[in-house]
Amino acid sequence: MEVLAIAKQNNEVQINEQITFQNVMVIGPNGEKMGVKNINDALTLSKYAGLDLVLLNNDPKNPVCKIIDYGFPVFFACIVCFIMW
Repeated sequence: MEVLAIAKQNNEVQINEQITFQNVMVIGPNGEKMGVKNINDALTLSKYAGLDLVLLNNDPKNPVCKIIDYGFPVFFACIVCFIMW
């Protein structure tokens, strides 16, 4: 969940094809640094894993993305909000 907290600092989370940077630092689903990748290669890695590529840091000098299951945290947050309501 801390991944989404970082990404939501700008009130907009960019995922998959919404990411406009040409090159991004990629962090794998287990937290491993995968290095700087072309956005197309990063998207291919995330799709191969069956996960989403989420932009965490939109600094033009050092954009950082992480490969995660974006749908699960969103679904989980909706369930928690529903229960609390």
